[in-house]
Amino acid sequence: PDGRFLKVTAPDLLIVDLRRSVERRVPNVGSIAYWSPDGQSMAVEGTHLRVLRVFETDEPDTLWTGEKYLFPNYWSADGRYIFFAEIRSETGWDIWSVDMEGDSIPIPLLTRRFNELAPRLSPDGRWLVYMSDESGANEIVATPFPGPGPSVKISRRGGEDPWWSGSGKELFYREGNRIMAVEVQTVPTFELGEARELFAGQYDFHTSPWNWHVTADGERFVMIESDPTTTTQLQVVLNWHDELGAMMER
Repeated sequence: PDGRFLKVTAPDLLIVDLRRSVERRVPNVGSIAYWSPDGQSMAVEGTHLRVLRVFETDEPDTLWTGEKYLFPNYWSADGRYIFFAEIRSETGWDIWSVDMEGDSIPIPLLTRRFNELAPRLSPDGRWLVYMSDESGANEIVATPFPGPGPSVKISRRGGEDPWWSGSGKELFYREGNRIMAVEVQTVPTFELGEARELFAGQYDFHTSPWNWHVTADGERFVMIESDPTTTTQLQVVLNWHDELGAMMER
């Protein structure tokens, strides 16, 4: 959260000190993790609710023991809620939440027969944005938290992987290779500005559904750049059976 350390999947959990260019690998905890708002801990993937004290140990603490495999997606700005994604054969990807001030037991939040992913709670804790394919394509949707209330569709031509600015006055999301920004007002009512393109480029967004990030001030973006020199060649060999027979005769 303070912009000093970067969490990377490589393929274990890798923590990079950006000031000192020093790496630290954390083995055997999984590769999907999410920072706590104070930057001292991470919620890590697994069948249990586990929290890793990043700068103290390589062994995460288990807060709750379960059976379903959970992927951490977000930790609210006040430190109270952790949001997870879980996949089920009946409903696809679902969103779960954990109240850290309660009993720390994950509860289902969005479990409809659509894929819901990438939950992000607004800094004021009033609105949850997420990615949904209910319309037939991935779009960014906002819903009151903890609810109830009607949902609001944010993207118009497809959208994935939303992120809030630290002020909560701007929302970023991805539309293909384009990074979009929308001005947002959450009080007294939820109001949206017009989406605008910030920039576009050849970035690798597909190795993970959460592989880019924006700093709290909304000024810097971290993402994986595709290598333009890498090409894939397809070679077609004709009459390979005859050629193989000739090689065997030799």
